[in-house]
Amino acid sequence: MSRSVKVSKKFKEFEFLDYYKIHRSKPYIYRCLACHYIQIGHTYDEVAKMLYYSRNSIMKWVERFEQEGVKALLETKAGRGRVAKISSKLSTEFSEAVISLQENRNGGRIIGKDIVDMAQEKYAVTYSVSGIYKLLSRMGLSWVSARSIHPKADLEAQETFKKTLNKM
Repeated sequence: MSRSVKVSKKFKEFEFLDYYKIHRSKPYIYRCLACHYIQIGHTYDEVAKMLYYSRNSIMKWVERFEQEGVKALLETKAGRGRVAKISSKLSTEFSEAVISLQENRNGGRIIGKDIVDMAQEKYAVTYSVSGIYKLLSRMGLSWVSARSIHPKADLEAQETFKKTLNKM
């Protein structure tokens, strides 16, 4: 069983319940409730069991409040999640490179493997084919296209065939 928590006078006098009733965001509620339970004499372990948070998280919240006040307690750090292989600065350049890759193609469509190879050569990043399709989707590039034209196709002969076909 852990000991009762020693907190400052500032911590004991702060109205955590009133504050969380005003600010109804989920992280605010849990952090304010945790601090309120510590304030009324519960231990870190008891509060962790009540709120289903780790003991270390609750200890950090109390420490943040003690050091920097309620703003530090309630702020969440930006930048959570995985860092993109192709940064947002390069995303427009990358999408233009994909489009130009298709336009410079002499017949046929480019496929995911072509884009993976281009990303490896130009940007030195490694993607799987499914990963590159997810990236294209996030960038707003749809890969639905019309049927490609064969490089050896004779467009004039096709047009004359269509005209003679309609006459029959």
